[in-house]
Amino acid sequence: ITMGMFFVYIIKVAVFQTIFYLTYKLLLSRESFHAFNRGMLLTMQAAALLLPLMHITLETPAPVHQTIALAEAAFVQTAVEAEGDGAGLTLIQVLTLVWMAGFALLLLRSVVSLLRLTMLLRGGRRCETCGAMVTVVPGDRAPFSWFRRIVISEKDYAAGAREIVIHEQEHVRRLHSLDIALCNTVIMFCWFSPAAWLLRAELRDVHEYEADEAVLRRGVDASGYQLLLIRKAVGERLFAMANNLNQTNLKKRITMMKMKKSNPWNRVKAAAVLPLAAVSVLVFATPAATKMAGEVALESDKVVSEAGAMIVKADAKSENMTSVKVSATGKMAVPADSVKQSVRVGAKSVSDDVLVVIDGRETNMNELNGLDASKINSVTVLKDDSATKIYGDKAKNG
Repeated sequence: ITMGMFFVYIIKVAVFQTIFYLTYKLLLSRESFHAFNRGMLLTMQAAALLLPLMHITLETPAPVHQTIALAEAAFVQTAVEAEGDGAGLTLIQVLTLVWMAGFALLLLRSVVSLLRLTMLLRGGRRCETCGAMVTVVPGDRAPFSWFRRIVISEKDYAAGAREIVIHEQEHVRRLHSLDIALCNTVIMFCWFSPAAWLLRAELRDVHEYEADEAVLRRGVDASGYQLLLIRKAVGERLFAMANNLNQTNLKKRITMMKMKKSNPWNRVKAAAVLPLAAVSVLVFATPAATKMAGEVALESDKVVSEAGAMIVKADAKSENMTSVKVSATGKMAVPADSVKQSVRVGAKSVSDDVLVVIDGRETNMNELNGLDASKINSVTVLKDDSATKIYGDKAKNG
């Protein structure tokens, strides 16, 4: 897979994340069925990653599809014009470098956090308290858990804080650290998407609601437990990777503890996600949007630059492929049907001296004339003297 295709993919993921986050925030975030909400948030993350991979072609695109096609064409044309200037990096290359810088910084942050966490665990001592094995560390650090390890400070251990241990045991039992690890991985790739960060924040809140609920179910006095949370709220947030007793919004947690149980039928609100996802797939999987990935891929990998040749891409698997016709002066998105009709006429009117490349293979006009126009993915016309830089003298006539 090319960098250009991947870049378009993560942009689509970010848009799906935004749609799902807004849906969750409006319909489900105030409900008290925490396990269900956790499942919905994880499902939304998975759907945001998978739905952009679906490709659907439509014979008669709706007006919204034409709008998207024009926006995509403008983006591609901007990138091509930047390369045609011959000075500096192209738009796609600059965006790719910016994305790589953000990815590298978040990866480094995760590695440093993991190393600090490992050193802290090695420096602590394993003890049993309130029926659980915990790692006791020096100082007055805020308690947290990481997969099967529970970490508390010497001060908390000496106080025998039962509520803390129950809270962290719930994080461990429900594998909350795995959720956070998955969200952190998604954020590394989609760091530019505010919705990716907000979905993780919502999931952290749900984790804390579940752990708080477990503490209260064990008979702990609600007022005393809320007072404990207030005292712990001033502790430091050491590790972004871990589940921390006080790392979520304290007011929201106390409000959720006091809230009446939501009506189970309110779960039906989640059904609103289905039509939104379906509409989004149709919008993004239109022929124009699918073809954009190929155009940006060509640009980012510099497979095609200013040249003198006719390059044809065919796809025998699809009868209704998107097409982007490229002229000598620039790039313009046109409807697939128009390209299918013009390819046959254009092929017959072009001189036999023109170099023809079909799916990366050099051939001639006779083979081009014999192609089934309905199976042509795209036609790219390139000319000018720079053609010889790629194909040599055989492309001197375009």
